[in-house]
Amino acid sequence: MPRHVYSAELKTAVVQQAMRAGTPVAELAIRYNLPTRLIRRWLHRAADAIPAVFSPVAKGSAAAPEEPQIEPDSRFRTLFETSQDAIMLLTEHGFFDCNRSTLGIYGIPTVEEFVRFHPSDLSPPTQPSGGNSLELANQHIMRAIQTGSDRFEWTHRRANGEDFEADVLLSSFIQEGRPVLQASVRDISETKRLQRLLSASNAELRTAHDQVERQNRELERLCVTDQLTGLYNRRRLDEVIQTEGRLARRTRCPLAMVLADIDHFKRINDTLGHQGGDQALRDIATLLKANVRDADVLGRWGGEEFMIVCRGTSLDQARVLAERLRTAMEIQSFELGHAGGTTCSFGVAAFNATQGTEAMIRDADDALYEAKAAGRNRVITSRHKASIAVARERDKP
Repeated sequence: MPRHVYSAELKTAVVQQAMRAGTPVAELAIRYNLPTRLIRRWLHRAADAIPAVFSPVAKGSAAAPEEPQIEPDSRFRTLFETSQDAIMLLTEHGFFDCNRSTLGIYGIPTVEEFVRFHPSDLSPPTQPSGGNSLELANQHIMRAIQTGSDRFEWTHRRANGEDFEADVLLSSFIQEGRPVLQASVRDISETKRLQRLLSASNAELRTAHDQVERQNRELERLCVTDQLTGLYNRRRLDEVIQTEGRLARRTRCPLAMVLADIDHFKRINDTLGHQGGDQALRDIATLLKANVRDADVLGRWGGEEFMIVCRGTSLDQARVLAERLRTAMEIQSFELGHAGGTTCSFGVAAFNATQGTEAMIRDADDALYEAKAAGRNRVITSRHKASIAVARERDKP
């Protein structure tokens, strides 16, 4: 079977990415569609030149021609020295070489001084996770040797004692039969600082957004709430009436309404003052709220008038509800101690699809007026009101 021939340019590109950028062999195999065994063979051959690659360039060497034919060792050395990332070589025993960026990032004058350090010496005693730097560094080194590479974030310490956050990639290759690690360190402290600022800003925005949402909900509540009694106001009741009227017309479900008006409210104000009158309104609102059903919508219609919109309720059912409220009010009035007792008159009406909600409101108001005229503290339905009107018309001379 013929042997496939690979170009020198491909070999160089693969080796450079593995040794300079620390790209894992498995990733290179996928990227270039190459067998991993072949890539490792290329790296092993390139590793044989490591001592020459990372040895100092001799001073006084002859000047290079305008277009020099750079040998592979020199090319790797150039990439190594010009990288903006700190790149260092180490074994399980420690460092044995580094580039110029390494010296600049850590603030160490010479390579000779740098190689005396263990990786944990260039770190605070503990990492942000709480782990011991020496133990964690050894764990990362062994993991890279065993798996080929290990990438992680690490807090380093410069020679002046300043800590900085870094992204670290450890890549393993074999030199003269023993594992060697290339550590690429990129200072990400500024990136992390900006991320923290962004996170803090996002947190502030979320807090501000939540506050605005709460304020909007409160404004919405205030827009539909009567400030004195805490019940729905007339604006909200108008919305409910229109919505429920459309629903009743479409579904043919029953809909009724109860209007309640405090009897002799002017006398309460005259006797107890306006503060006493306000308290009477609050007390009655509390009593009504405690006795209506969950499906009912209760609100202050205006002045001393209250309205109950009764969903899914017939005229007779609404009359029973109104009578129960009237009785509760009659009993409670003695406990409230308001001047002369406190009672309510009630007008009840039902929705008629052919007449609409305005007619229902008008019928309930007329029934309430009839209850006042008939002596107060009573319930009149719009049907009863109509019967009274017919009887009166019949009795006319």
